[in-house]
Amino acid sequence: MPPRRPDSAPKFWECVDNLTKLHPDFLSVTFGAAGNDRSTALNVNEIIVRDTPILPIAHLTCVDTPSEQVAQIVDDFLAVGVRTFLALRGDPPIEKAEFHRDLKQIESAAELTYLIRQIDKRRQRQNIAEKFKSIARPLVICVAAFPNGNPELGTNQDQEIDRLLEKQDSGADFAITQLYYDSKVFDQFMSKCLKRGVSIPIIAGILPSWNVERLQRVKNSIKIAPSSGLVNRLNSAWSAEERERIGLDFWSAVSREAISSGAVGVHLFSFNQAESAILLANRLQDAIT
Repeated sequence: MPPRRPDSAPKFWECVDNLTKLHPDFLSVTFGAAGNDRSTALNVNEIIVRDTPILPIAHLTCVDTPSEQVAQIVDDFLAVGVRTFLALRGDPPIEKAEFHRDLKQIESAAELTYLIRQIDKRRQRQNIAEKFKSIARPLVICVAAFPNGNPELGTNQDQEIDRLLEKQDSGADFAITQLYYDSKVFDQFMSKCLKRGVSIPIIAGILPSWNVERLQRVKNSIKIAPSSGLVNRLNSAWSAEERERIGLDFWSAVSREAISSGAVGVHLFSFNQAESAILLANRLQDAIT
């Protein structure tokens, strides 16, 4: 998550440096509700493109934002060398209890995916150098998938597979799931995706945390309750070391079961704190390489 204050930037870049040592396939950089972190996110992605060997995935949201502004944001990211995006509908700004759509707004991640590709094609037509960039570094668009359904929209698993198929048809290259706790739910989701014709690769979203307060905060944010079994074991632990062991065992099992169910990899939500992600990644090296 891009640093929101100048004094938090050193900690942010320390986190990036530590995660880079894992040699991940990518680092995803969030964008904020309705693009509240737009300028900082653009700057962060530009630096990662320019100064690190790691591919950044720039999150983009379209909710509560005029289509012209969304198009300009896409243009800005492409201009600084970003070629991989996570196209999201996004959440309304926290300070807005209600928001209103109009006919000039993009309504879905599928529409955003299509728009990104159209803007890239337009840039290629206007500049031969952009055409070469597209050959050397093809545009890649990721989308979100929701094994538990999307609580915010009130959708169930089958409806979310319908939406994933729409995103795939709009030009999505792969998907990252929202975090989940129940491997059986994920396995069911992957099985249904295969039967329904989802052909893009799917990466499992994993939250490597054994901090009960953080798990509860995440629940308040995305409306997905943590595993009661995990929470009970963490609350019963006698020490920080035991909580770490319990958490690592739990998330390692969830990650390995995701791979067994057909996920091509795992996406670790770090929340700008690298330690737990590094511990889990090191535990999983034999499973995901």
